[in-house]
Amino acid sequence: MPWPRRSFDADQARLIDGDDQQKGRRTRAYLRSTVTPKGEPADGSAALMAGILAGMGGNRERLGPLYEAFARWQDQLEDDGVDPVRSTLVRLAADGLWLSALLGLPPIEKKLAREVLATLEELSRGG
Repeated sequence: MPWPRRSFDADQARLIDGDDQQKGRRTRAYLRSTVTPKGEPADGSAALMAGILAGMGGNRERLGPLYEAFARWQDQLEDDGVDPVRSTLVRLAADGLWLSALLGLPPIEKKLAREVLATLEELSRGG
């Protein structure tokens, strides 16, 4: 499955390289690659991923590359210089925001979205 994994990895690499603070930069890159500052899916990937998953149906074997990518990303976050609980919370929250948008669930209010994202950024810094 070359997309979205390859594009997502490229986005993360670009963001990691541009982050001067070593501690937590993979976690911040994951967050920023997943959702925009408004809490919306980054780069319009939600609609494309929905199509990919629909095309795979319920066949778990076809999801193997996706499972492998998420396992690799999780491993990277756990070795990011911040408490692995914090980096995992950031990942799960980012995934939840992304999935909510993918499913078309009602978005959270804009001010709250900004505060949630600011808190996730703070968690990525160890705070």
